[in-house]
Amino acid sequence: MARDWYAYDGRGDINISSSYYRVNVKPSCFDGLSLCAIYVQDGKPNPTNISANVRQYIFNALVTSRAQPDREGQKKYVYLKGQL
Repeated sequence: MARDWYAYDGRGDINISSSYYRVNVKPSCFDGLSLCAIYVQDGKPNPTNISANVRQYIFNALVTSRAQPDREGQKKYVYLKGQL
């Protein structure tokens, strides 16, 4: 299934698909203090679902302030924004 980038609306529950909206560009954010965007299955305008893996990446990102997964050379599924 195709994946796309979805920006977090900054208000809703981070675990609920309706808190994210599809964007047409790859986000310029990467590391930071707040959730910026996730790369998940395309559902237009909201993601189809947020997998358990992506949820874990979101939680890991929020406690480390780093895009996730935080392994060298691995595709990132969660981006953050804001000053460190």
